[in-house]
Amino acid sequence: MFLISGMGFILLSISRRFSRKTRRIFKVKALHVNYPGEAEPRKKGKFAMLLDEIWYRLNIRKEYAQSTDPVKSLDVSILKDRLLKPILGIEDMRADPKLDYVPGMHGLIGLEERAEEGWRLMVGCYPTSMQEMYAVADNNKVLPPKSTGFDPKVRSGIFFKLR
Repeated sequence: MFLISGMGFILLSISRRFSRKTRRIFKVKALHVNYPGEAEPRKKGKFAMLLDEIWYRLNIRKEYAQSTDPVKSLDVSILKDRLLKPILGIEDMRADPKLDYVPGMHGLIGLEERAEEGWRLMVGCYPTSMQEMYAVADNNKVLPPKSTGFDPKVRSGIFFKLR
């Protein structure tokens, strides 16, 4: 059995205009939580953000979430296209030294642990669903980097969708 988990993205620094620009694209709400799991994104289009030891809920505004493209409609793509690239200046999700990943199996606690190491901003995504992965494959497209996490890790193999 495999667990498909969300992915956490962490950043070293942010600009002063971050909050204003983010609020144009996302509805932002401060959360008062006793345990990081309470901030966990519960459905598509919702993100958990940890900034300066405060958890926030980010909800993508509808006008920014609408896409018929199966790749652009993924939460990880929304995060990349609406936050990482335009607001934080992250061009290459694989190579930018200001960006790192926390596998979903570590949960939001893993993001908090990285905050203790000096990372400034953490964002947790809702997991990519099997239906979303099928839609991407059925349209002969490729999933973006860090859009899925499988636990336990498969040493090698090929996955097929049987119809």
